[in-house]
Order: sequence, then structure tokens, then C-alpha cells
Amino acid sequence: MYIDADWLNSLPLTEWRVGLGEIIKSALIAGDPLYSRLEQGRPPLGTVTDEWQWLIETTATIKVDVVNQDLYESGPRMFLNFGHTVGHALERVVGYGRIQHGAAVAIGSLVALILSETHRGLDSQVRQTVQGWLRDWQLPTRWPASVTFGAIWDALLHDKKARQFGSQWVLLDAVGRPVIVRGLAREQVEAAIERLKDEYGVFELADKSGDREETAPRPTPDMN
Repeated sequence: MYIDADWLNSLPLTEWRVGLGEIIKSALIAGDPLYSRLEQGRPPLGTVTDEWQWLIETTATIKVDVVNQDLYESGPRMFLNFGHTVGHALERVVGYGRIQHGAAVAIGSLVALILSETHRGLDSQVRQTVQGWLRDWQLPTRWPASVTFGAIWDALLHDKKARQFGSQWVLLDAVGRPVIVRGLAREQVEAAIERLKDEYGVFELADKSGDREETAPRPTPDMN
């Protein structure tokens, strides 16, 4: 595996955010050292630093290790879908390109954490911690106002993995302890999304960043 992280210096901040959901997801399903490293602080977007190099390498290593354990996605590899169940449904309902993958996974991760609190007894402090990460990296915590639950539920039912395996969710018993949960009822999922909307609010899709507009220009990389 070869990673040229310096290439990120050529991208706008919106493209940096596309991959941040993967870092957060990996920290939640794998735990330390990635989770504790993010707790200590999140590097600013825009310029690749040694900290970013470490985060990217660690995230990629987690994914490779999980895939190598389960080449045919019959067990642990499913854990990589954390946050993607609702995330993919949002992309399908809203339209690919109208909401970025990182934003969709961020919202999906919060829904999964709420479900984990309700149905697996996850400590609510985990969600508060992740909420801080999302805000630091300007990823959305709010729900798209125009997206109805009915549309999301229909998308969930028609997801290719749902068709193959039935309704299934990656939830957490604790950080680093993911679990596959099957058969959550429509009312349970709707309650989690309603709770997210009540606690965090909604946003209009015209604001593609979700919570706020693009902020300061990305620093110009030193080409010397």
C-alpha cells in the first residue's frame, strides 16, 4: 500500500472533509490508539502535517487489517459499514453530489451512536466526544430538513446489503467494540432520527457544508 498524502495539499477543504468520516468511523470501531489520539486534538484542515500522516496511515491500516480478516464480508468486515447505513441512504435520497460522502457518514454516525445508546447501552459521552470532532472539522451534526423519514426508510430497505443480508446495523457496545444488530424496527430507527433532529436541529441542503459555509481559504502549500 502506497499513500501520497501530500497530494491532499492540492485539494479544497470541501474535499478534505469527504474522507473524515472514515477516520472517525475507524476510531470508533477500532478504539485506541486512534480514538485517544483524536481525543487529544484534531489537526486543522488544509495542510498535510506529520499528525495528518499518522491519522491517514493508521486509518488505512485499520481498514486493511479488517479486510484481511474477512475477505468475503461475512463477519468483521461489516464493521466498516458503521455510519454508512443511514449515510448511504441519505446519498441515495438527496442525490449523489448534493451531499458529500463525508457529511452523509457524519450524520449516519450520529444516528448509529444514538441507536447504540438506546439499544446497546453505549455511554452517551462517546456521542458528545464525536460531536466535538464533527464541529471542529466542520462536518454536519444536523439533519437535512427536506429529507423525510419515509424516504430514508425506503432507501434503507432497497440498499443492496439489506437485500442480501436483511436489515442490519453496525452499533457499538463501547468504543472499539462494534456489533452487528439485525432487525431494528422502523419505529426504533425513526425515533433515533427524531432525537437527532430534536437535539441538533436541521439544515437546508443549499448549504452543502451542513453546519456552516466554507471558512477561511485553505493555506497555500509551500512549494519550495
